[in-house]
Amino acid sequence: MSQNRGPEKANQSLLLVSPPFMRPTCPPLGPASLKAFLKQEMPQVTIRCIDLNLEYFYLALEWLEKGAIKLKLYQWDEAKTAEMVKRAFDFLGSVPPHTENIGEFHKQSTVFLSFENIFNAFIAEMALRSLVQAPVPSGMQAFLESLCARVVDSHADVVGISVMFDLQMPLALLLAKKVKAHRGSKVILGGAKFGVEPSHGRLFSEPVVQRVKGEEYKELAGDFIDGIISGEGEVALLHILRSKTRSQFEASPNLTFKKDGHIIRNEPAVLEDLDKLPCPDFSDFPLERYMCPERVLPVLTARGCPWGKCVFCTHHHSYKRYRQRSLEMVIEDFKHLMETHNVRLFNIYDEMIPPKRFRKMAARIIKDDLGICYSAYGKPVKAFDRDTLRLIHDSGCGLMLWGVESASQRVLDLMNKGTMVKDVEEVIKTSAEEGIKNLVFIMFGFPGEGEEEFLKTLFFLQKNSSSIHALSKGLFRLMEGSEIACHPESFGITKVRRLEVQPFKSRLLVFDTKGPLTPEKAETLFKKNLRHIESIGLSPRFGTYREHLLVLASWGKVRKRIAKND
Repeated sequence: MSQNRGPEKANQSLLLVSPPFMRPTCPPLGPASLKAFLKQEMPQVTIRCIDLNLEYFYLALEWLEKGAIKLKLYQWDEAKTAEMVKRAFDFLGSVPPHTENIGEFHKQSTVFLSFENIFNAFIAEMALRSLVQAPVPSGMQAFLESLCARVVDSHADVVGISVMFDLQMPLALLLAKKVKAHRGSKVILGGAKFGVEPSHGRLFSEPVVQRVKGEEYKELAGDFIDGIISGEGEVALLHILRSKTRSQFEASPNLTFKKDGHIIRNEPAVLEDLDKLPCPDFSDFPLERYMCPERVLPVLTARGCPWGKCVFCTHHHSYKRYRQRSLEMVIEDFKHLMETHNVRLFNIYDEMIPPKRFRKMAARIIKDDLGICYSAYGKPVKAFDRDTLRLIHDSGCGLMLWGVESASQRVLDLMNKGTMVKDVEEVIKTSAEEGIKNLVFIMFGFPGEGEEEFLKTLFFLQKNSSSIHALSKGLFRLMEGSEIACHPESFGITKVRRLEVQPFKSRLLVFDTKGPLTPEKAETLFKKNLRHIESIGLSPRFGTYREHLLVLASWGKVRKRIAKND
């Protein structure tokens, strides 16, 4: 691809931004991947990345410490709260969790999670008020101005804002507005959120609305956003950077924009050959400042999901179809990142790695004696037998994240998971016996699930608790664009209602079901059993701070392999 670059603008600059709110435990993969590709294709363009999410947490801690921001947690006053939040941040950023300090890890991570939940929600509210020009306390306005300044003052010709979740949108929109007002730069939104959300074009037609003290304030975000990239960003951003005219810009693939009062969504384009992608470039990210006792980097060895049939899922929309990077290139990526950033721990973010490919990759890692430790997502099927899991562990896999969802075979079949309960149980048991830590995903309240099946899953978790080191649990949510949302009647759903939400949020679908367990009953059951559910695993916080679980998993046999190579 790089041989035919086409015309380029002299001295053009691009800034890629990851806005708050995410866990500040490792750098974002999207901007790093985009920078590497665009540098390869357009070497004359100046490209920089900013993890504004990380900057946000450091700024918040600084303002708390000097008393510029007032916050109370638990029974503490403002000074004690600031002290305890800083202590938690320092602990999580410097003390590796292990079997002897799990209690302290749980305590400190609970404090920091409480801070995140309360403070992030408050700042999001202040950002939305600032966006629509509603009253904002002067101190909070100063905080927002200070946070946004690094992006606003960058003087980039194009600013790309990468968004994974709804929580990031308030700051993303405020940044977009300030950048457009300050310099008139071209502002592009992108990221996984827009790849899975069919109705993201609403940003160009529906205003953001905030009510403050009985008065309503509005702002149309589309007025300061030039376009939204849905799905993969490489080809789209390359086209945008090469565009010299408005018509060329409007022809960019994967782009949604507004023209003459109409919302236009261009056809998607993907890179078929993932080997044409260079290794992600993390050089702009201060790896030593992340809230993790060891450096952890995210990587992808494939795009899309090789299964792609789970009826509740929308993740596969991001990448359109499944493609793999060659194992030769995957190994070279690991080597390059290890040498460049002195990193041994990796999160593999593939939707899941099929057993056959996993065996080949593990064998290559062992052959090249990389001495790494990594986490990966897997589907707990029979092919993950003892020999496979032993090979995977010996290659350095310390943590597997398994999509279990339910212990009812009937419910799994309704979900079209393609798994068998008896195989799931054997896989996670064997995985643990072979020295791998297991994080298990569980979903309660799937349409058609009965109370007995709900309790069967609870029993499964208790029965296999010695093999489950962490849980990621929650209630079923009907997601726009999923198979079940497209054909609700096939799943016993009698009525679907779209709640009125802000146009930057994913549409909430509320449903009724003729099944034995209504959404309301499922929620009641979930809350009733939450304490028991959270007793499964080493700490319920490992389901949130997963990099820390990987650090824990890197001790023991895997740790010895890493030490041998240092």
